[in-house]
Amino acid sequence: MREEYELFSRPIKENEVVFMFFGYSSVVFRVGEYTIGVDIASLPPEIFDKISRVNFVLYTHSHSDHFNLDTALKAYERWVSVIMAEENTHKELYPYLPSSNLIKLKPRVKARIRDLTIIAIEGKHVCPILLYFISYGKITIFHGGDSGYVDLSKMRANIAFVPVGYPSPTASPENAARMVEDLEPEYTIPIHGRDIDFRDFKRIIEERGIKTKIIEPTIGKVYLIEVS
Repeated sequence: MREEYELFSRPIKENEVVFMFFGYSSVVFRVGEYTIGVDIASLPPEIFDKISRVNFVLYTHSHSDHFNLDTALKAYERWVSVIMAEENTHKELYPYLPSSNLIKLKPRVKARIRDLTIIAIEGKHVCPILLYFISYGKITIFHGGDSGYVDLSKMRANIAFVPVGYPSPTASPENAARMVEDLEPEYTIPIHGRDIDFRDFKRIIEERGIKTKIIEPTIGKVYLIEVS
C-alpha cells in the first residue's frame, strides 16, 4: 500500500489521474502537479500521514456526509490547503481560517490558479449545492456531489464522479446516467450510493449503450487512470 500512496508524490504523466475514494462523495485525486480533495468529510486520520500535501479542498455543500469542520481544519493545518466552498460551508469555516486560504464560490464562477481551472455550477439538492469541473491541460474532471440531474449537455469531462443514490434525496441511478449521457466521459466513477444503486446505475448504462468505462471504487484503494 505504501507504493500506491507514492503515486501522490512522484511525478505523473500529463494524461494520468490518480484518485482515492473514501465513501459518500469523498474523493482525493491527483492531476498534474496538484492534489485536490472534494467533500472530504470522511477522511481516515492516517491519510494525513500518507499523503504529504493536498493543494485544494472543495466542498459541494455543508451536509455532514460531505463537510466536517474538524476534518477541514485538520486539512488546513497539515497541508495548508486552500479551501473553496459554497456559501453555507464558507460561513462555518470563516471564523477559523485566514481569508487567503478560504474562497467562497458561487454558481457560474471560474477560479484559475496558473494552469488549473475550477468551474462551479449550481446543482439540485435540498440545500444550495455546487458541482465542480476541474481542468488541467487536456483533462477535465467532473464531481457531482450528491446532486440530482442538471443539464450538463453543454459541458464535457474526461472523468466523471457521479452520485448514484442513498442517502441523498436527489441523487439516483437514473439521474447519474443522464449526467453521463451529457458529459460523455471516457471514465465514470459512481459514488454516493448503496450496492443496489451501483448495480442499477451500471444496468442503465449498459441498456442505453452509453460508452464509458465504469470504475466502481473500493474505499481506500488507489486508482491510476490514463486518459486517451
